[in-house]
Amino acid sequence: MKFSIIALLATVSISIFAQPEIKFNKKVQKNEKVKAGEILGFAYLFENTGTEPLIISEVKVTCDCTKPRWPKQPIMPGKSDTINVTVNTSKMIGWQDRTLEIFSNAKNSQEKIRFKVMVNNK
Repeated sequence: MKFSIIALLATVSISIFAQPEIKFNKKVQKNEKVKAGEILGFAYLFENTGTEPLIISEVKVTCDCTKPRWPKQPIMPGKSDTINVTVNTSKMIGWQDRTLEIFSNAKNSQEKIRFKVMVNNK
């Protein structure tokens, strides 16, 4: 009986601590100045530094001018992939500092990445 309880506790503790973890190479990217109407592209490289497969479920943006693309397949431990973001600056004016929220099954389940750009529409 004692052995069964110890085995159960060990299994539960391992499953609690065995989690994916997302680590970005660079969370903030910056473009100096662009003309309004340009389409910008940003690539955010990340690695699963955890011990289980990482699944990104959603990337939320605040503006429909920002289009994220993320891997739909699980990212295995120790492997890397990229979240790609395209931004249409046609309706932007001046300094832009935008945040994207990354939702996943990782230990750090809600991460944020950002881009900054000065849009000149003269």
